Amino acid sequence: MSCYILYDDSVNFIFNIHFMNVMKMEWEVLFVISFILCSFSIPIDDAIYFLKEKSIQDAVENRYVNNDYTPHPPIIIEGNYDFTPENGVVAGNGTKDNPYIIEGWKINAKNATGIKIVNTDAYFIIRNCYIYDGIFRHDGIIFENVENGVIENVCIINNNNGIFFNYSSNNTIRDCYIYSNILWYGIYFIHSTNNIVL
Repeated sequence: MSCYILYDDSVNFIFNIHFMNVMKMEWEVLFVISFILCSFSIPIDDAIYFLKEKSIQDAVENRYVNNDYTPHPPIIIEGNYDFTPENGVVAGNGTKDNPYIIEGWKINAKNATGIKIVNTDAYFIIRNCYIYDGIFRHDGIIFENVENGVIENVCIINNNNGIFFNYSSNNTIRDCYIYSNILWYGIYFIHSTNNIVL
């Protein structure tokens, strides 16, 4: 925010020493007040930014936190054979035309990574889930040596990393809300290629 001090060149100066001293004092006071007002422009901008961020957080909470997702323990899938109903799969058979679907879960990551998938190449989609509170210990979602996965419309809040890919390729992340993941990154790729974030 810019701050401007306007000065009128058409002021009629009265050559009276006392009056000039008063005017000088008034201009000095005006300058000090203007300086103080300008100094408060950054906190005001910060406050506006905070209010915008707060409104986004409130919208996210209404959409995810207060949603009727079903609580589910952390999910660990170690190979294509682990895509089972016990591991949160609600539909699909793992083909390109009919991927496995992991959907509708509310997962507290306090004691383990929310969803960890290792050594798979079956097609699958993780969508409409809320993964939270891994804090300093656990990530929201981990892919290790994974291909053909999609993470879609997932809210991942207050974890270590939000999403971590290691040696994983040809996966897609889209329309996710990843916020306030504390230790490292929202999305972190290592030794991973051909992944898309939309």
